[in-house]
Amino acid sequence: MSLTLQVVLPDELADRIRDAAVREGVAMEEILREAAEQKLETVKPDPFAAITGIWDSPETDLAARHDEILYGGQ
Repeated sequence: MSLTLQVVLPDELADRIRDAAVREGVAMEEILREAAEQKLETVKPDPFAAITGIWDSPETDLAARHDEILYGGQ
């Protein structure tokens, strides 16, 4: 599955991306995908991702397992 986005870039940034794509011999989209991947490597993970949807969970011992659920501990 993929997502198509329309992104408005400042002229100078668009020119720099276009120039880099030409130098690398790739599409501008490839430059943008690589830049997004590099940025996402530096973003800290959501510490509460493990409990998303927990209210609908069949789990009944959440209080006893809070360290495991929140921090990944055993």
